[in-house]
Amino acid sequence: PKSGQVIGLSKFARITEVLARRLQNPDRLALELADVLNTLIQPQGVAVVIQSRHMSHTVQEGLTRVSAGVHGCLSNKSQWQEVMALLGLSEDATAHLTPS
Repeated sequence: PKSGQVIGLSKFARITEVLARRLQNPDRLALELADVLNTLIQPQGVAVVIQSRHMSHTVQEGLTRVSAGVHGCLSNKSQWQEVMALLGLSEDATAHLTPS
């Protein structure tokens, strides 16, 4: 981080809880988390990836959606693909997330 700050894992959970209590959808939550982390610790890059599943009985079981918020050096397409590979997410599932 540019500021030299490091935050603990419990802070990530607390920030996520605060933002998730609002009326949210996964796409907006991922973007807001990335924005907050980018503002707080000013890293070279930040990526927030959320994999969610709709709980409705009318939706096929196992149907999931991937949402993401990205800032900084991770906005680079090759870096983004490396992050997705490390997370084990297929290119098909994340094609709509690839930064331009």
